[in-house]
Amino acid sequence: MTDVITCVANFLGIEESDLDESADLQMDLGLSSFDLMALSCELEEHFHTKIDAEKLTGVRTILDLKAVTAQALAV
Repeated sequence: MTDVITCVANFLGIEESDLDESADLQMDLGLSSFDLMALSCELEEHFHTKIDAEKLTGVRTILDLKAVTAQALAV
């Protein structure tokens, strides 16, 4: 799901090559919980799916975000 990395990079205005799946969304990338909700809306729009907001509470890394997005797509 490299598209998730693309969406994160676009959201942050940085190059994809500057991101790593293990990057912590808050500590490494500086996202607030509000930013994470806004990013999830971007992902929902991009993938034409609905991401459960409750599942976002456990998201810490880009890899976690990929997993939550994959779960949403599997429904």
